[in-house]
Amino acid sequence: MQPLFTRQSLSEWLDKRSKAVAEQVERIPEKRLLETPTEDLVDEVVASMVVDPLVIRRDERSVDATPGKMDASRLPDRDVWPGQGPVFVPATVVTASVPFDGFDDLLEFRTSTFTGTLPRGRVVQKTIKLIGLQPALEGNEPPGTDLAAVEAITRWIDRHLSLLENYARWSGEQVRQYNTALPGSVRREVDARKGRVLSRHRLQASLGVPLAARADSPITLSVEGVRRKPPIVPAAVAPSHPTTTSSVAPLFVPEYALTDEQYAEVLKVIRAMGRSMEQTPQAFAELGEEDLRAVLLAALNATFEGGATAETFNCKGKADILVRHAGQNVFVGECKVWKGPKSLTDALDQVLDYVTWRDSKAAVVLFVHRGDMGAITASIPTVLESYEFTKRRTDVAGGEWRWTLRHRHDDTREVTVAVMTFNLPRTISRTGARRGRRSPGRTITETP
Repeated sequence: MQPLFTRQSLSEWLDKRSKAVAEQVERIPEKRLLETPTEDLVDEVVASMVVDPLVIRRDERSVDATPGKMDASRLPDRDVWPGQGPVFVPATVVTASVPFDGFDDLLEFRTSTFTGTLPRGRVVQKTIKLIGLQPALEGNEPPGTDLAAVEAITRWIDRHLSLLENYARWSGEQVRQYNTALPGSVRREVDARKGRVLSRHRLQASLGVPLAARADSPITLSVEGVRRKPPIVPAAVAPSHPTTTSSVAPLFVPEYALTDEQYAEVLKVIRAMGRSMEQTPQAFAELGEEDLRAVLLAALNATFEGGATAETFNCKGKADILVRHAGQNVFVGECKVWKGPKSLTDALDQVLDYVTWRDSKAAVVLFVHRGDMGAITASIPTVLESYEFTKRRTDVAGGEWRWTLRHRHDDTREVTVAVMTFNLPRTISRTGARRGRRSPGRTITETP
C-alpha cells in the first residue's frame, strides 16, 4: 500500500484551477459568446471546472480474507532473535475494498488539515484497496476462523476507514470553498469578456425599448422610493436590423429588450394593482379573466407610455398583455384564474407562443378565487420545476417567483417569467348569493 494525500498541495492546485477560469472563458468563440445567454455559458464553464469532492462509501465496503503467512520477526510480541532471519507463521491476508465517489486525484493532494498518521492504500477503478496481514492469535485454528484474529481484522479496517474519512472530509471542505466561489468567478469573467467584445465591435448587448412614465401617471399606483427611468434611445451604430452587403454573417445582431429596471417597474405596477384588488376583493371576485386583464392593462397604460403610441401595453388573444416594439413582443403578460396546475402551464405555453426575441420578459398573473391559498402557493414551485421548458429559478419572494424558460426551438433564446398570485376569494352571503353580484330585485313599472 502507498501513502495517500502526500503529493501536491491541494490549496495550490485549487488556486491554479481558479486562475484558469479566464483562459476557459477566452476559448469561447465570440459569436457564441454574444448570442448565448450568460447563465448558460456560466453553467458550461462551471461544469468543466467544478471538482467533485471525495465521498467514501463505507457502507458498501467488502472484505476478502484468505489464508497466508507472514514474517513473525516483524511482530513486536514474538520472540525472534536478531539476525535469525524471517520466521513465517500462519496469518490471514485481509483486503478491504472501499468504493468512493469524486475526483480521483484528490486522494493524492495534501490537505491543509492533517495528522501524523497518513492513510495508506491502493487506488483501483474508483475503489480504495486496504491490504493487511493478521497473524493467528489463539493457537492452531485455520487462518480466517480464529475469532480473535477476525475481531482484530475488524478493528484494523474500522481504524483505517475512519482515518480515510477524516482526510476525505478535510479535502472536501477545501473543495467546497472552491466550488462555491466558482460560479461568481466565471460570471465575472464572462461579463467582462462580453463587454470587451461588444466595445471592440461597437455593439450593444441589447437595445432599450422606449418606455417611460407618463407625465399624468396616477399617484395611487406609484411606488415609494422608485424613480421612473427616462426613455432609452438606441445608438445609431447598432440598429435592430442592420443591413450589410457582405456575404459574411454579422458577428452579432442586438435586439430590443426591456431593461431589468424597466421590467421591475412593470412588475411593481402589477404588484401594486394586485394588492389593491386583494384589499377589496368583493369588487373584483366576480370578474372573468378578460375583465381582470383589462384592470391591469388600464393600470399599466395609465403609468407608462411608449415612444410612438400612448398605449404601450396592448391586448391580443383572450388574456394577453403585450409590449410590442419594432414588430416584435418584448413583454408578454398572461392573466389566469387559478383552476389547478394546468392554469399555470397553459399560461406558460401561451407566453412561449408569443416570445420571439433573444431576451424577452413576461409575467403570469394568477387570480385565486377558491381553495387554500397557502397550499396553492406551495404547489407553484413544483409546477414550475417540472415544466418542460424551465431552465432555472432566478428569484423568489412571498407569493411571487422568477424563472427563466427556454424557447421551444432555440436554446439561445430565453424568457424571464415572473409568476404572481393574488387572492380574490368569492364569498357567499346569508341569502346564498355571491357577494359582489347584484341580485335582480323587483321590477318597478311607472304608471302613466
